Amino acid sequence: MEQDQSKVTEQVAPSFAFGSTQEIYLVDDEFKALQVGEVILKSNGYSVRSFQDPGEAYDAYHGASKKPGLLISDYSMPQMNGVELMVKCRQICPDLKVIILSGTLENEALHRYPFKVNAFFEKPIHSQNFLKVVAGLLAPSSNTPSN
Repeated sequence: MEQDQSKVTEQVAPSFAFGSTQEIYLVDDEFKALQVGEVILKSNGYSVRSFQDPGEAYDAYHGASKKPGLLISDYSMPQMNGVELMVKCRQICPDLKVIILSGTLENEALHRYPFKVNAFFEKPIHSQNFLKVVAGLLAPSSNTPSN
């Protein structure tokens, strides 16, 4: 996922309000992808906690007194995929909002799961649309899909 760093750190359209007081958990076993996601989110005012290991992300989620407002996870990871991580986290907090990212999975493949994600993005992500979805999910009035 090679991207021009100047494009990654560039803030997106000022007409749309980004940033949130809610923390975001970002999970991806690929270090470069994790870095790019972190730069995009942090440079637009989001508080991000990053994990390369989905098990560590789950342990942190389980132990957190204040749960994050959003989980953004890669789909394909060792030990546990992004949907499995979502299901485990939603057992603790059913209203958790989730975005799944994948460079190999197509959106239609997610429909086989009984639990629904809030959004799906193919890698590499395009920051403007991605950030609009993140902002919409963290807005106080956003809806969560039924499980």
